[in-house]
Amino acid sequence: MELYQLRSFVAVADERHFGRAANRLHLSAAPVSRAVRALEAEIGSTLFVRGAGEVRLIEVGAALHKRAAEILRNAESFGQYARELRAAPRGPTLGGTI
Repeated sequence: MELYQLRSFVAVADERHFGRAANRLHLSAAPVSRAVRALEAEIGSTLFVRGAGEVRLIEVGAALHKRAAEILRNAESFGQYARELRAAPRGPTLGGTI
């Protein structure tokens, strides 16, 4: 499972549309659709009911949407923390490694 798959899933769930999700992610719809299909294959379940011009989350998709959004927030927080550490003045470390 990759973060780009979760980003695509969350964007589609939020937008309820693959094209709008793709615009939000600055991608075309095809890679977003592929990422969601790969995620569905990996977890062994569809996440959406796909209709004409709109998609709806199924029950498992709705539950996973909340968790996926949380994981993405944590990943972003981790990245910010790493950037802050890199920018902080460095002192001696215990045992020579972090």
